[in-house]
Formats: sequence, structure tokens, C-alpha cells
Amino acid sequence: MSELTDLEGWSFPVHTSPGGEVRARSIADQAERMKGWLTKVAPDLVIPDLYVVGPDDWDGVATIPVYGMPHAEPDRIVVGQQPAAFWDVVLASVENYLTEEDWAALRRVYGDPPDIGGFADLLVSHEIGHYLHTVDDTKHPTSFWLRELLANLALQGYVSEVEPELEAASGPSRRRTTVARAPKPRRGEKRRTSGRRTRGPRESNDPGPAGR
Repeated sequence: MSELTDLEGWSFPVHTSPGGEVRARSIADQAERMKGWLTKVAPDLVIPDLYVVGPDDWDGVATIPVYGMPHAEPDRIVVGQQPAAFWDVVLASVENYLTEEDWAALRRVYGDPPDIGGFADLLVSHEIGHYLHTVDDTKHPTSFWLRELLANLALQGYVSEVEPELEAASGPSRRRTTVARAPKPRRGEKRRTSGRRTRGPRESNDPGPAGR
């Protein structure tokens, strides 16, 4: 492991592998913006040292063996200095499940062929979101996924409010939810609400004497 370079200029210490100062500063700037946004709702938020390291230094500071996988620990946040090969594996694993529309959106945002390194860079904001709760070794699956949900919501909120241009770049097709339209009501018939209910014994389409 080489001697890491210490950088200054943020509200938390930053350490990087030699030669990685430019990328480390970019990641640290984003981390600072994320922290500033979160302190609006969590004024006492404190984040630990940020490590932006290369493959040769990864094992010396990371607690996850896969190079480039961002992660948060009580005393550090660790991200990769260089593009991580496993993101190509992730993309390949979902390739057969993407529609043409999905691929078009992916290329529009990440280029052709897609380079999802930009998404990987955003994950430092996800990791900072974990400091809204206690970062510990709880293994209960419910606790784990609730913590991941919180961090994902923090990331989405940050992108929407602080860097909306990143969200806008994906265009309208990023929303895959289809809203079914209710059929038009017949003449004299009221439109139903979205919630279904079963008619009671006294309910009918006949408005009764009072409504005639």
C-alpha cells in the first residue's frame, strides 16, 4: 500500500491514492453538497473521513473485497479512484431484461456504449445517507433493507433538489409506471374512484325517489 495523499478544503478529511487528486476533489465536492443538503433536516450530521483510492490501496482501507464498490463504515467512506470492472458485470446481468426504450434511455444518459461510471460516482451520496442512522453490523434482513431504502431516498432527494439536471437528462421515459385510464362513465352514471368497493344491499345505480 502506498502513502495516501491528504487533501483539505472540506468539512471532513479526504485521503487519496497518489495521482488521484482530481477525482478525489470531484467526489469530495459532491459529498460536501450532499452533506449540506442533509443538514437542513439533520443539523448534527457528521460524516467521517473520505477515502478515494486505487486498486493497489483498496485492501488497506476497504472492508469490501470487490474493488470500487462504495461503502460506509463508522469511521470512513471508501470509494474507488478508477472505474470498477464490476459495473460492466452489473450491466451485462440485466441486458436481456431491458426493452428498446430502456436501452434508448440508458444510451441517452450514459452514452453509447453506456458507461455507468457517472452513476457509480453518485453512490457517495447514497453512502452519506447511511449516516442518518447508526452505521453498525446489524445483520437482520429487515433492518438491512430499511437502511438501504433510507439511503436510496436520500440519494434520490439529493439528485432531485441539488442536481436536477442529472434527473432531467434521463427524460420522461425514466418513469415506467403506466397509469390505467378508467372507462368513461355512461350517461347518468358517476365516475368511480380508484378504490374498489362492493355495493351494499341497498346500493344501486337507481338514485331513488329523492334523486328523481
